Amino acid sequence: MTLNVAKNIGISLIVFAWLQLTATAQLAGTVATCENEGEVVEVPLTWTDPCKYTCRCKSGQVVCEKQACPSMEGCHAVIYGLDDRCCEECKGCVYKNTTHVSGTSWMDAHDPCREFTCQAGVLSVTETKCYTPCDDPVDVKDQCCPVCEGCGTYKEGETFTLDTDICVQCTCKKNRFECFKRACPVLSCSASHVAVREGHCCPECRGTRMVFEVFNRCLLGNKIYNDGQSFQIGLCTSCTCMDSTSVCHTKACPPLDCAQELQIQMSEECCPKCMAEEEKTCKYRNVTYEDGQEWKLDACTVCVCTEREIMCHVIECPQDLKCSQGFKPKKLSSECCTRCVEDDAVCTVYGDPHYITFDGKTYNFQGRCKYVLAQDCKNKTFSVRAQNDARVSAEFAWTKMIEVVVNKLKIRMRPGLEVRVQRKVVRLPYIKLGLFSIVKDSFSIVLRTTFGVKVVWDGDSYAEITVDPKYKSTLCGLCGNYNGNPDDDFTNKRGKLLEDKERFGNSWKVGGAKMCKLPKKNHLVPPCLDSFEARVRAMRECNVLKRRVFSPCFNVVDPREYYKSCIQDMCDCPRHRSCACETVIAYAMACSRNGIDVAWQEYTTCGERQCQEGEIYDHCGPRCQQTCDTINHNSIMPACKGERHCIAGCRCITRKVLHNGRCIRPNDCPSGS
Repeated sequence: MTLNVAKNIGISLIVFAWLQLTATAQLAGTVATCENEGEVVEVPLTWTDPCKYTCRCKSGQVVCEKQACPSMEGCHAVIYGLDDRCCEECKGCVYKNTTHVSGTSWMDAHDPCREFTCQAGVLSVTETKCYTPCDDPVDVKDQCCPVCEGCGTYKEGETFTLDTDICVQCTCKKNRFECFKRACPVLSCSASHVAVREGHCCPECRGTRMVFEVFNRCLLGNKIYNDGQSFQIGLCTSCTCMDSTSVCHTKACPPLDCAQELQIQMSEECCPKCMAEEEKTCKYRNVTYEDGQEWKLDACTVCVCTEREIMCHVIECPQDLKCSQGFKPKKLSSECCTRCVEDDAVCTVYGDPHYITFDGKTYNFQGRCKYVLAQDCKNKTFSVRAQNDARVSAEFAWTKMIEVVVNKLKIRMRPGLEVRVQRKVVRLPYIKLGLFSIVKDSFSIVLRTTFGVKVVWDGDSYAEITVDPKYKSTLCGLCGNYNGNPDDDFTNKRGKLLEDKERFGNSWKVGGAKMCKLPKKNHLVPPCLDSFEARVRAMRECNVLKRRVFSPCFNVVDPREYYKSCIQDMCDCPRHRSCACETVIAYAMACSRNGIDVAWQEYTTCGERQCQEGEIYDHCGPRCQQTCDTINHNSIMPACKGERHCIAGCRCITRKVLHNGRCIRPNDCPSGS
């Protein structure tokens, strides 16, 4: 092909303009010509479009075409934000450190009956069920299913399905029939986007969905699962979130010989079956079981009826069960094995103030007003608020009071462990039947509601709010929205996600300007900024968090953020106080919630200083003490039944109970208490 310089310049300009507009745009100017029909024309391009363009000579003119992209129809995990790539991509799968492209399938190298299918971040592992419509099937090496000799009226390569089961596929190969049935892969879309085309075995996803690529979590349908979390989809599929991929094992149902109208689906069984044939049933302890039906002999023994024979096996429980964050191992009375169940969520507020939300987000907010910590924004069952006050400098604040609103009753927990209900001081324990109880728990106050909310207050600046998993995605406030995602905890009252923690904190302010307190004018500079002695004191008090006594907890709960918070608190702490205690207690409680109880108190004076006459300090004592009420009215308020861990604190000496803040003998309890 011969082109002069002017034509070369013309080609570049025309191609550039064509790429800036649409493929059908009409361009003004000179059209680049060429001579060799079909020849690729190299055009120097200077822009950064990631797509490839191919220019060819067509009918004497240079025509450029953009790289074609595959359709994303049916993918509900199209990765958002791949600006450096020409085409959109459907999320693939990671399995055993190998990445697989969405839409690919492969067979297990060691098991020809096991198939893997990757689709939109979901890896389906299915077992093939064989179907042999002959009496003498022939086994084939390295092939899952045996074959039947002869194809009858079917031609080589011809495929058909059974009238009784559209998912059974038979193919004629080398004058042999091979028939098998595979389970359908698990879909990544929600039920509202699932459709089944006529004549097809498996359902498909319709439409597309853009998603951000999230690591260490899996998206399946409309639910997000944490890495390591196991979950069930229907009766046939069990999944585990691994490396951002939902690895799902799906049971393949055996082919059925009976007509479609004779197939029945039992409500608690994975596979449909033909109507019962009496000659194949099993009878055990006067109960008749259908062929293939399973039942539990006890919690750990499962039996199955197989053509009039009863076969039983003992369930094997996983060893060293490890649960992901937010879940705990639990042995249910009706089940054989310990399994991971969702744990209660905890929000912690301590020091000047530091916040750890229900979803685990840590931040500092030194607002000096009244704020909503947590409330049920859906059903309005409760609200927990904090009154913050200025400390020494203008830079820091501390939690002065916790206020809980339950059924229009206002409970205020104040410094010195004073409790007021509807503005009146009450003695502990205090019970409102059907609503809540308030008890003194070691050196803290514990409020428990009947609907799954617990609030702990140490009378100084440590507060802890615990909620039942039923409140997931219904909460709001400084403690976040409790939806399993810490990245959207900074959501304000209007549901808008904010980036700035100050704007977020102030958005949950209540009570107006009268609830805000400013520091004294002569105390505006934190001591650590102008006093070497104050800095040394801060490090000395906080170094307990780095000592060997806490080392068993280091790999479970990182102490570094707690240490930074402790130094910050001590730098704004009055000289007559030890402001490290709130942080140390917060770290110890976090360790305890993760199953690690540490006897740290002998290294500090945080506990002993609060014990009163008649009490002793116990490094690992019961969370609740016996009181006159728990003795006389045990059915109303059991002593902390079901609490898992011990706690350090003050308790009455042996053979004495707590009454109105004093330790007395049980015989001295008032008769009406």
